[in-house]
Amino acid sequence: MSIWQVIIGVLTALFVIYFRDAHRTAQKQKIVATRLRSYILHWNSWVLDNDLFNVFYLGVEWNKEIQETIKKGGHAGDLVKLKEEKRKLLDEIKKKIETEGDKIEFDKDEFIRELNKVPKNMIDTLPQQAQIIKQNLIEGKTFIGDEDASYLGKYIAQICVELKMNLISMIDQGFGLIVSICMDPGGFEMKKSAKEIANIIWKAILVSKDIDTLTKQIDRISSESLLSLTMRNLMEGL
Repeated sequence: MSIWQVIIGVLTALFVIYFRDAHRTAQKQKIVATRLRSYILHWNSWVLDNDLFNVFYLGVEWNKEIQETIKKGGHAGDLVKLKEEKRKLLDEIKKKIETEGDKIEFDKDEFIRELNKVPKNMIDTLPQQAQIIKQNLIEGKTFIGDEDASYLGKYIAQICVELKMNLISMIDQGFGLIVSICMDPGGFEMKKSAKEIANIIWKAILVSKDIDTLTKQIDRISSESLLSLTMRNLMEGL
């Protein structure tokens, strides 16, 4: 056997090993992408069912502006500036609630009547319920775990972590506001809670932005064939 035959044999064996690993990774990517897509579809349905599309659309529109900035040759500084402009929404929302809170359609008496129907023991467990929801997110029971997200690439993994952190923050702030209202429903005034409400809306915008980003990324992976994913993984691993 010549030296070239030995070299070709070794290279062929190595290629087979790398190809097998790349194929396994591609299969895992398809499975994880399907799970993530299911969670995203569930949240999108929840947004529509609860008439929150106006808030969700703000995150989608933000992503469109990012893409337009990049197409025009924008750099990181432009994206930071765009984020700062969006951040101003927080102050605008807060001021609007403070100045026009009384004009916002809100039947306080009806709200209190409905709140009184909720058993007190259920209200008392709100902090525990919030903790369970957050823990399920972190442990991957209601979302993909960090290890699974890593199969989809660094960028998607980063967005998944951001989404979870924003969701957890929104849950904390949302449940905190609910608990304070439950403690004194008669004394609740939207203007006094302007800062808390504005912060929750801002987190909701960040969540919607992340969901929109993941939707586009997952659609790309879902439309890609197993062989195409395998070859891409093989090239990235070499």
